[in-house]
Amino acid sequence: MNRIHTITISIVAAFASTLSFGDLPTPPRGPIPEVKAVSTGAVEMPVWRGPAIDDGMYPKSPSSLPTDLPAPMPNPDTMATKDAPSGDAYTHNLQTGETRVLPMRYLGSGEEGGSENTQFAGIFGEIIGEGGHRTYQDLELVNSPSTYPRSTACRIRMQYTDTDGLAWQFVGSAHLIDAETLLTAGHCVYTDQFVDSGGTTRVVNDWVDWIKVYPGSHQGTDHWGMADATYVGAFAGWTDDDDFDWDIGVIRINRAVGMLAGWTGWRWGDSCSTIRSRTYHNFSFPSASCGANDSDGNPLHNGADMYYRYGQYDSCPGNQLHIDTTAGCFTTSHGGMSGSGYYFIDGDGDRLVHAQHSNGNGSTSSNSAKIWENMSDYLVDTFVPGSRGSTFDLQSMWLRSEVGNTEPTTYDAGDTVSDMKFTSANATNGSDSGTWYVDFYVSTDDTINTSDTYIEQQSFTWDYDPMDEVNVGLGDFDLPVGLETGTYYLGVRFDGGSDSSSWNNETSGWDAYEIFVNDVTDGEAVSVSFTGDTLIWGDDDLSFAATVTNNGAQSSTAIIQLYASTNQTITTSDHYLGSFYRTLPGNDSVDIDQGINIPAALPDDAYYLGIIVNTVTYLDIDSSNNAMASSYPFTKVTAPSNDACSDAVSIYLGDTAFTNLYATTDGVAHPECEVAGDGGVTEHDVWYTFVPPVSGVLTVSTCDQVDYDSDVVLYQGDCGNLNFVACNDDGTGCSGYSSHLEAPVQQGGNYVLRIGGWNYSYWGSGTVTVSMETSSNGDVNGDGEIDVNDLLILIASWGSDGSNGTDLNGDGIVDVNDALILIANWG
Repeated sequence: MNRIHTITISIVAAFASTLSFGDLPTPPRGPIPEVKAVSTGAVEMPVWRGPAIDDGMYPKSPSSLPTDLPAPMPNPDTMATKDAPSGDAYTHNLQTGETRVLPMRYLGSGEEGGSENTQFAGIFGEIIGEGGHRTYQDLELVNSPSTYPRSTACRIRMQYTDTDGLAWQFVGSAHLIDAETLLTAGHCVYTDQFVDSGGTTRVVNDWVDWIKVYPGSHQGTDHWGMADATYVGAFAGWTDDDDFDWDIGVIRINRAVGMLAGWTGWRWGDSCSTIRSRTYHNFSFPSASCGANDSDGNPLHNGADMYYRYGQYDSCPGNQLHIDTTAGCFTTSHGGMSGSGYYFIDGDGDRLVHAQHSNGNGSTSSNSAKIWENMSDYLVDTFVPGSRGSTFDLQSMWLRSEVGNTEPTTYDAGDTVSDMKFTSANATNGSDSGTWYVDFYVSTDDTINTSDTYIEQQSFTWDYDPMDEVNVGLGDFDLPVGLETGTYYLGVRFDGGSDSSSWNNETSGWDAYEIFVNDVTDGEAVSVSFTGDTLIWGDDDLSFAATVTNNGAQSSTAIIQLYASTNQTITTSDHYLGSFYRTLPGNDSVDIDQGINIPAALPDDAYYLGIIVNTVTYLDIDSSNNAMASSYPFTKVTAPSNDACSDAVSIYLGDTAFTNLYATTDGVAHPECEVAGDGGVTEHDVWYTFVPPVSGVLTVSTCDQVDYDSDVVLYQGDCGNLNFVACNDDGTGCSGYSSHLEAPVQQGGNYVLRIGGWNYSYWGSGTVTVSMETSSNGDVNGDGEIDVNDLLILIASWGSDGSNGTDLNGDGIVDVNDALILIANWG
């Protein structure tokens, strides 16, 4: 009765002729060639973008399986007595659930034999270690499980769902015969029923739910990683008739792990006498407890340890090969060994798997199903080419350290990673040549994709033949400085346009390289700019804003030093202005808004404001980004010596050169001085003191003698008590808004002269002329009238030299002659 679910008939051919060895190309047996990749261009330090959101690649079995060991794949205790044909070949897609059938003509087991020597000794080449020719040796733990040919043995985990909807997980064995093809037992891919540990018969009548494959696995270490089964296959002699003669299954996987671990060829047919004359070798993963413990007290067997045995078959019932055994942990076969391959070494040194472990009684009998002719044809014509595909497709595999650094290798964030390489495999029958581009990523998990943090791109040139691979040495690259302390994974990914399929272009899972990173501090000066006036007088504050960042994840205290520089290259040789401290959180920025005092001793000049950031708590990993300059300069100036009223200097009659350039404003505004809405201010003022030698009209003039719009103000008194006298902004007839002031003054009086500009924008240089019109007509007090007040002053000065303006005739003495002049001009 046919129990296959959802069968789609696909009659490709009633029978396909056997292909020759040349139809299944294989990698050369010599050392894997090497090529060196180079960077595609200069790159900056990569910036950590945080954990990626993995986008997945394809539907697959659970990534997290129970930590307890699954049950062994049942090791049936039945010798098939049926004489059924092998039957048609079934192929089941584990992703879609679709099953296809390829009708096949039954050829029988026969005594004729044939081989397919498509073997590949793996990336390390052959490491011989098989035993010699004798009766089957007891099971023994293997040495060097990652090396060929031990690496062709695979531990498999699988799940079936019974008709009650209960899921059951098992462990079994399989054997690599190509980069993505394995042989196993038929009951490891399709089963009718099994008896659980409690003695209950569980009905399945269906294909396996999923299978995980672990080549070269041993004692908890999966030396070549893991692959998921995508297709499985079996033959109707098993699926329909439960005939152990045909208890062989095939597995197709999604990762060309055979390009690393290697595979063997296979053999079909041969007479029993020929078979019994050979020594066969077997690596398997027994998992049915035999009632004994290992040296650590753990039950034997556990399904995680690889065992080896070798010897001769005793008989060949039907299409099976039989070994006479005795009961015991190491002397017979056990559950979990199902699907393991038995191979021999021919006269050319080729290893050829000839049968798959099928069944036994756990004491006296161990049996394996022998590969038959039209099964070999099916492998050559259909299943292996289907695994390979005819379209060129690259897989990136096993990113590793060329110098043997173990995983995880410890780095500091920002470190340069050197001496890495990966294997670039074309596990197809296609070919291509050219320049190939690979991108580097760092990820928080071992699933590498374009959402992870990009590091850089490198390229190499290679001509790929069918089933060809090359080890690609990589150039140095830098880790992002922003990584926090923890575990990360490095991965490479072929550029999306490299080949026909992009889902297998990255070194994910076991193929990624695990590292441990210590976080670091990287203080960076990002920007500095001015927030106020850029014309700064000595001992004044310069207001500025700055941003500093910590590109590293390690928080630190930083000292921020400020410098004045005549160029935008900031060093500690520039003029030091001061410093302050800030806390720099990891992977964060700090904004600063404050002022810094500009010392009077700083020479007048135009300066760029510079900052230099130095971390204090932890070492800064990169000092090249610690300095930053403003985009434009500030100007340090020194005010004139008579900038303040308290520093006023004496001025005398005549011409005096002056400047109010860079003078500050000290005096107040006066309403009497307002012109054109300026509020009566006199900006950038400089100060003079004046004592009139005579009484009269004082004239202060910058008329046509300055290069800016000037203001002049006259006070009487001193800086502690200034009394406004007069002011002028724009003198009549004076060009350039220059000034002309006239005011009566008393001889010997204390006067203060203030010279500035119309508003804040006006300053410059020029000449100020101070002159007086004396009182020679008798107007001694300068009030515009000659009267008794003037006469009283003259009488009070009688007999003196008249320096107070009372010597009207200029003869050096105040006498009657001066009085006559005053009287003559009375009124």
